[in-house]
Amino acid sequence: MLFRSGKLFEYIGTGRPVLGIGPKHGAAAKIINECEAGELFSRDEEKEIYQFLKDKVAAWLNGKEDSVPLEKRKKYTRRSLAEQLSKIIRS
Repeated sequence: MLFRSGKLFEYIGTGRPVLGIGPKHGAAAKIINECEAGELFSRDEEKEIYQFLKDKVAAWLNGKEDSVPLEKRKKYTRRSLAEQLSKIIRS
């Protein structure tokens, strides 16, 4: 899934694997890796992107679709982020 960084949390929240294209050492890549939510590729990695998609489709066709572990993505839910913001505002 291509995304703007502001949408990343919503995509992770779906529990579906995320396909990102952008800086491999940026904040989005760190979050995707931390959550085990998918992979982030640079623009010139066409073969790797193709293989990622091919693997995900094959898994889906075989009934073994990946999902992002709830415990990994929990801190990026709207509720959790709102609670964190509330704590910051109150302090």
